Amino acid sequence: MPTRYRKMDVSKDKVNDVSVADFELAIQATHGARARLLAREIVKEVVRRKTVWEGEVLVFELLGHPRARLCYAWEVDGEVVAVLAEGPVDSALAAVRASIMAGQPRKGPSISRADDAAIRRVLRNLPSRIHRK
Repeated sequence: MPTRYRKMDVSKDKVNDVSVADFELAIQATHGARARLLAREIVKEVVRRKTVWEGEVLVFELLGHPRARLCYAWEVDGEVVAVLAEGPVDSALAAVRASIMAGQPRKGPSISRADDAAIRRVLRNLPSRIHRK
């Protein structure tokens, strides 16, 4: 599979121009729960030998959220994108794929209709469960 990701050093206090504190505030404003940074991952999504998204995704633990235990977040043009770990979204990669499908902002080149259809097929085949530890 052409998708790769790895854990990063959590101690960095910024992703591009957005501080971790700003991510936490954005998650609380968007999803109504406090967040604590757990990990950083580099995610690269390739469809038909074309990189459709590549960047750093922060993994947050949600404190007091009624449904989700985790939230995946990243920055695009100074804006925070935050996706809850619910349903088929059980990894940073799945969060990026869900965001692409929802039409949320993302870094990287635009994708064609054929690439969009391929991503939809991959997203439909993700397991529909939330990992709980």
